Amino acid sequence: DNAFPWGADEDSMGNLYIACKANNYSNSRIMICSPAGVVAKYDITDASGATVPVPNAMKVLVDKNDVVYVLARGASAGKGFVIQVKNGVVQKKWNLNHVSKLYELMCFNADESKILVFGNDSGDIVMIDTASDADPVRVAGTGAMHTAADSFTDGTPGQPLTATMRQTEGAICDPNGVVYFTDIKG
Repeated sequence: DNAFPWGADEDSMGNLYIACKANNYSNSRIMICSPAGVVAKYDITDASGATVPVPNAMKVLVDKNDVVYVLARGASAGKGFVIQVKNGVVQKKWNLNHVSKLYELMCFNADESKILVFGNDSGDIVMIDTASDADPVRVAGTGAMHTAADSFTDGTPGQPLTATMRQTEGAICDPNGVVYFTDIKG
């Protein structure tokens, strides 16, 4: 049904949570695949039991306590968010509408207390403190994109807010807290 599986993560019991961005944002959803290979929709609700839509779901992260985080890029620029979900119920929501255009990818920091969210054609990385309701904070990038990664140089070493980026498609954080990411638009 044109689900377009995008970013996934696994919980401690071997369940795989999959962000299905769909070609129609209203059909975007999170799926769960059990260790036995049974696939089902992972329903997400608010505290009242109402279904919470995840338009243009891009990535799922699951922390060591099996708390699920979903990045929904939104149907248009400035409409994205990250939600924290426990047992299918949204606990927190961080809007991504005040920093940049569209976000496509996220990863945990080394101790999973923060989430780094990477822009698509927006030139920035924002950080979410998972223990806080505070708005995401831009921690890298100028908010302007470069034109060619293989030939464009800027930024001051040690000052990540002075560098430009474009579109990140992969990111990881090593045990020492160093974040590695790719910029695919060169």
